[in-house]
Amino acid sequence: MTTAGLSPRIAALRVLLGFLILVAVQAVADDSQSGQIRGRVSIPQKFAPELPPGMGISAAKVILDGGAVSTLPTSDGYFVINNVNPGPHLLQVVHPRLIFDP
Repeated sequence: MTTAGLSPRIAALRVLLGFLILVAVQAVADDSQSGQIRGRVSIPQKFAPELPPGMGISAAKVILDGGAVSTLPTSDGYFVINNVNPGPHLLQVVHPRLIFDP
């Protein structure tokens, strides 16, 4: 991934934010039912001023399994994805201004 056009702080943020996605995966499923994934996306306060207005958490999108299911976080960063089958999944966060490393 390149950081062309990004300030050093935003470039560092892309890595930090990738690791600071606090996802509390809650397997609320038994062998035959689906469950849900709950979590929170956050941007450290020291990096938030670097983003233009409207480009904070509200611009992020949480994607499950490459886009099979997606959701938007609330204004405080919380999200829920319902009807998730038991098993391993890929959870990603995308943002129009930031690049997230898995």
